[in-house]
Amino acid sequence: QKVRSIWAYIHKTYIDDYDFFYIGGDDYYLLVDNLRQYLTSDEILKKHGGEGWPDPLYLGHRIFEIVGETQSNHGGSGYVLN
Repeated sequence: QKVRSIWAYIHKTYIDDYDFFYIGGDDYYLLVDNLRQYLTSDEILKKHGGEGWPDPLYLGHRIFEIVGETQSNHGGSGYVLN
């Protein structure tokens, strides 16, 4: 529930100010320049509609539960949404 409320706040407050949002824990190290370079690479632009990323983008580890086909995001290494 905590992560859901964080995303709700981010959407309400910052959705028009940034192209991407990253969430993760405090127990790892993120190289922001490497992430920025990857997000602007041709690979990502082609997969998600070109310049401006018009198609929804999720980068991270998605977990599928066998029963009920429920899916959730594994937050261990963090994930990116646009």
